[in-house]
Amino acid sequence: MRIPTLSNLFNRGFQTFAFITDPCDASVIRNTTDPVIRANRRANCVTLLGAGYDPDSTAITYTQTVEGRGGAGSSLLTAEDSRSYTFSVSFTPRFIPRFSLVLDYYNINVNNAIETVFANTNVSNCVSGAVINTVACSTFVRNGLVPPSGSTGQVNQPFAVTSFAQGPQNFAARTAQGMDFNARYAIDTADFLGRDLGRIDYSLRGTYNIRQEFFENIADPSDATENDATPGQPRVRFLSTVTYSPIDRFSLTWDWDYQTSQELFDSDLLVQDPDNRRAELLETGSFSSHDFAARYEVRDGLSIRAGVNNAFDAEPAAHVQQITAGGGANAANIDVFDLFGRRFFVGANLKFGAARD
Repeated sequence: MRIPTLSNLFNRGFQTFAFITDPCDASVIRNTTDPVIRANRRANCVTLLGAGYDPDSTAITYTQTVEGRGGAGSSLLTAEDSRSYTFSVSFTPRFIPRFSLVLDYYNINVNNAIETVFANTNVSNCVSGAVINTVACSTFVRNGLVPPSGSTGQVNQPFAVTSFAQGPQNFAARTAQGMDFNARYAIDTADFLGRDLGRIDYSLRGTYNIRQEFFENIADPSDATENDATPGQPRVRFLSTVTYSPIDRFSLTWDWDYQTSQELFDSDLLVQDPDNRRAELLETGSFSSHDFAARYEVRDGLSIRAGVNNAFDAEPAAHVQQITAGGGANAANIDVFDLFGRRFFVGANLKFGAARD
């Protein structure tokens, strides 16, 4: 468990400003691609704003930033807590000499996670869930149909957000479930060729991502955002390594890094608008890169190495590279792909004195 810090609880905050994209603005509702969220916003905005509000025609736009408090602590925070379960199996059968398999299953659940929540997130979460999120709604102030007397500028428009407080909240829950695996096998060529031509070592290690979800609506605990198989969280990723050592001092290595396709946009996007983009552009596509290296031990304490990374100059698809260049929510996670292309390296390791011994 993790308890709130003194700053989480009592920080007075500081003046800050935010550009607000209002989820109750008629044009924002109309352009919401997810049909479920669009329906939620229509219903919740009508309930929240009351008489005089029309989700089909009411415009709530902002020509400049809204003033608020940033880093504001909250005495309502409670401790985070998590429950994690892990199970491991190790398999080393006698009938397959020099083979081993390790499977590590994990199931992690974090509740009441303390997160800093920004103004736009609170304004959106207030009305985007199946029910109104009262925790998020309490962090900002809106006008009614008739703005208070004396108000001027953009805060004088009906239903506009006039101030906000952003800071830590018991905002989220997290779940992660998956399987890490590691298999190893070694072959002495003398065992099956009758002649010693060296040794082959093989390993396969990686992760199977079963489930990863964020629950970010405290008022509706079942409202989950699925993050498994999204950028940075491939369903399966593994590294296959083959090393051939004809003699003890010399080895050749081939690494194959593979990851399954990841979802950039939900397929519901095409249900609402079939012409939005081609179906194959909803995902990154699977990705592989291959590295080759050689290592030679010149003498005790001195070794040299050389090789090539991404030998076949693999690149993610063009639409994935555009996301990387353009920024946004997905761009930060696209670096799981090799974005640098083919490159060569050479190096040496020298040990002497106590390190050599």
